[in-house]
Amino acid sequence: TRPIILCEYAYAKGNAGGNFKKYWDLVDRFPSFQGGFIWDWHDKALTFTLPDGRTAWGYGGDLGCGFDYPAIGEHPTQVLNGIVAPDLTPHPGAWEVKQVQAPVAFTAAEESLRQGIVTVRNKHQFLDLGHLELLWDVTEDGRVVQSGRLPMPAVPAGAEAQLTLPIAAITRPLAGAEYWLNLRAVLAADQPWAEKGHDITWAQFALPYRKAGETVAAAGLPAVTLARADGAVVISGERVRVVFDRAAGVITSFRGTGPELLLAGPTDNFYRAPTDNDFQLGSPHSYWQDWVQAGLDRLRRTATAVDAAQLSATAAVVQVHAAYHGTAEEPAFRTATRYTVYGSGEVIVDCTVRASETLVTIPRIGLALVLPADFARLAWYGCGPYETYPDRKASAQVGRYAGTVAEQFAPLIIWPGECGGKEDVRWAALTDASGHGLLVAGAPIFHFDALHYPLDELTAAQHTHELTAHPEIYLHLDARHMGLGGDTGWTRNVHPEYLIGPGTYQYTLRLRPLAPEDDPAALARVSIE
Repeated sequence: TRPIILCEYAYAKGNAGGNFKKYWDLVDRFPSFQGGFIWDWHDKALTFTLPDGRTAWGYGGDLGCGFDYPAIGEHPTQVLNGIVAPDLTPHPGAWEVKQVQAPVAFTAAEESLRQGIVTVRNKHQFLDLGHLELLWDVTEDGRVVQSGRLPMPAVPAGAEAQLTLPIAAITRPLAGAEYWLNLRAVLAADQPWAEKGHDITWAQFALPYRKAGETVAAAGLPAVTLARADGAVVISGERVRVVFDRAAGVITSFRGTGPELLLAGPTDNFYRAPTDNDFQLGSPHSYWQDWVQAGLDRLRRTATAVDAAQLSATAAVVQVHAAYHGTAEEPAFRTATRYTVYGSGEVIVDCTVRASETLVTIPRIGLALVLPADFARLAWYGCGPYETYPDRKASAQVGRYAGTVAEQFAPLIIWPGECGGKEDVRWAALTDASGHGLLVAGAPIFHFDALHYPLDELTAAQHTHELTAHPEIYLHLDARHMGLGGDTGWTRNVHPEYLIGPGTYQYTLRLRPLAPEDDPAALARVSIE
């Protein structure tokens, strides 16, 4: 019956911001809920000079002032709880905040989208929308095929209006492609606080145009042969060569017509470097303590069976069963992985994971690979452009993005940990300067991160400056990844739907060598039958 404003909510310590949309779903639903104060606006760290002359961010006892949080029973990173860094650079979670609490929102029904009709809602209390401009485009698998701009009507505060966009119907959709309508509301003129063109909000809607993807017959692919020699299984053809260790059941070499693609992996992976919310130093019941007590950070792998067979003239298969032991007598995980190698170069990886009922929480279900340093050019089609996680992706748009592996690390998360994740990814490609590289395609989607830092070093470091980037690339491909949480900074607050528990998980990934002339999007749209 009275207004409510939360004095402290959406605790932003470290890489967090999960569940933020749920707060604003309530703000939109209940007029008396008027929002709150995010805890906190920016990190309270100060610069200090390292012995080697570098400048770094310091907190806790770093500054020689005797202010040591653990002495009073709290985590020293309690002062690092901002949605922006000490120099006001946005943390990844800041983009979620900006989008979710934006004062303008768009909705659309599938049938109205066919007619180009969307509804705009003005959430301002006093201001109409005449100060905005609407930019729109239609993408085909991430490539813009239509675009335009319109003045925003002066929709009064608290009101809604329908907009009709001059979208042309997609009469001949590309096989396997997705079509999206993307909207951006931007400032139509300079304002005292931002320049013309500044984004106020954005929205994305799947357009109802879809044609089944292309398939190729396995019988029509180039030939491959399977051979056993010197403790290895070798599957080779004119476009591919994959070598497996016969005892361990792991790939020791994978290449197409170009250079070696892998330094290690793929191997099963069930651990992540803890975030602040995972770690919770001083808490007797943290997620990270669950993982360490179960031994997820130091699992021992045993291959229990490795079998190989020639399926046909154009395909061969290696089947691997493995057990992963932690601290319990029974295995924490049992896995069955089937690698089907085709003459086209594609390797279909079918995985079944059985997680022990003794496990409380699991950070991820997926694979870990290490790639040579040259494959540092990254492109992906999925959520972006910044990092996203299962409980922090309301601000993302599905699109085609590109950058370097080095750019995926969040250096101003002062206490390092899990970062760089990408949700709902259809395909990702890591290539060298010539265009050779590795394509990963989902069936249909996956989560991934690619960094120059291994998990053990991200876990051990207490400051970003303690990390040294490796030349090689640590690639993680996940069927499931646990949420980040963000309601508080001192409790287990990943919501149930974003947790991973015991049970059986099945997923499929497609790996393929890339040549300079290859189009990753085109290859990802074609499947083998």
